[in-house]
Order: sequence, then C-alpha cells, then structure tokens
Amino acid sequence: MNCSVSAISATTPTTASQASAAAKQRKQDYANLMSSLQSSDIESAKTAYAKLTANQAPPANSPLAALGAALQTGDTAAVQKATAALQQARGGHHHHHHDADASKAPTPPTPPATANSTVNILA
Repeated sequence: MNCSVSAISATTPTTASQASAAAKQRKQDYANLMSSLQSSDIESAKTAYAKLTANQAPPANSPLAALGAALQTGDTAAVQKATAALQQARGGHHHHHHDADASKAPTPPTPPATANSTVNILA
C-alpha cells in the first residue's frame, strides 16, 4: 500500500513538470511560427504551425485557426492578414494577462520546488 502512495506522489509532480515543459515547448513553437512568418518562409511556417497545434487544435473561429487555413492554401496575402490578426489578438490579450501576472510573479516559484521534489521522490 505504501508503494501505491509513492507511485501516486511521483506521478503528480511529473505531470506538473510535463505541463510546464509542454507550456515552454508551446511558446517555442509559437516563436518559431512567428519567425517563419516574418521571413515569409511558408513551408517552415506550416511545419511550425503543425507542431504548435499537434496536441491542441485551436478553436475554429480563432485567429490561429484562420492562420492555419491560410497556410494550407498557400495564399501569401491571406497568411499576412491572418498573421496580423493573430499578432493583434495575442498582443492585446497576452499583454493584458502578462501585466496581471506580473503582480503575482512572486507566487510561481513553487513549480521548480515541485520538480525538485520529483527528483527526491524518485531518488
């Protein structure tokens, strides 16, 4: 029975650690997408979009979904329009959250401690 509790304890921090790694990867995939779009590299943008949306499809009416549709058609003008809409949506929305999160910045250092707990539990 003690072994079961230990396995559950080890699973929870790993899941949190995996979620953190997934969030970091998603940010990197988004940065790669924007970089590809800025350099007008449609093929790289398609690859970056596929990686970004591999685990979570965007809502059908979202700017990200519109960008994906534009990339599939290869219509450069549509891609540029969708990119601008996405940047506007992300910039305004993300910026507002970032400002709100900045006031709460001292709270998040807990996840790295959880990651260390995972190492200690597994050791």
